Amino acid sequence: MPKSKVPKDAKVISTTWVMKKKSNGTFWVRVNARGFMQVAGEHYNADSVSSPVTNKATIRVVLVLSIIFK
Repeated sequence: MPKSKVPKDAKVISTTWVMKKKSNGTFWVRVNARGFMQVAGEHYNADSVSSPVTNKATIRVVLVLSIIFK
C-alpha cells in the first residue's frame, strides 16, 4: 500500500526479510514485522496470534483417516 493511502493516525510498522539457504540449494524466505515496535492490544490481539504449521505426513494421515471413516 502506498504511503499516501495510509491513514494519518496509523502507525506503520517496518518489516525485515529473513533469507536462509537450505542444504538442497533452495532458499527459505519469510517477512517479519518488527515486533518490538508493536504494543499488545493496540496493534494486534494477543489472543489470536498463531502460526499454523503442518507437514506432508500429517496431511496424508488426515486424508487416510477421512477415507477410512468416510
